[in-house]
Amino acid sequence: MMPANKASDRTRKPKAEPKAMPKSKPGAEAMRKRETDPKPENPPMPTAVTHLDPLHFPLRGSRLIEASAGTGKTFTLALLYIRLVLGHGRTGEDGTAFARPLTPPEILVVTFTEAATKELRERIRARLVEAAELFSEPVAALDAQPIKDPLKALRQDYPPEHWPACAHRLRLAA
Repeated sequence: MMPANKASDRTRKPKAEPKAMPKSKPGAEAMRKRETDPKPENPPMPTAVTHLDPLHFPLRGSRLIEASAGTGKTFTLALLYIRLVLGHGRTGEDGTAFARPLTPPEILVVTFTEAATKELRERIRARLVEAAELFSEPVAALDAQPIKDPLKALRQDYPPEHWPACAHRLRLAA
């Protein structure tokens, strides 16, 4: 007598037990621990609101400015751009600026869409022109009142004899 169809015998065999998981690397175990541990080793960044002072914000390295619409991101970016063009903050030991003023081809400002990029470029240029005009104005009597306009406060960081050179640099950048 012939044995039953061998192909059907193969399909009736019980399935093999699943193989044991290979030993994981230490990093993989740590990843799993972070996913399940209520107190992870690297907790998420706090979500507290931080006030950005554009006149004292460090200009070295990469920076991310993230905020809701209408909060003044473009205004702030333009002021930071002006500071880079003027070389603002490069004196002192805090290392908050580059060793020399930068030119526009050396500055990278990134946004998400072509339309937003075009608007950002136009608004930075307009702000450069506005700053150049302000630095071109003659020295006025200083008020005892605090200066609220950040461009005027920036100008006060430079001696009046440097204002014409600053205005020239800003016009070239625009």
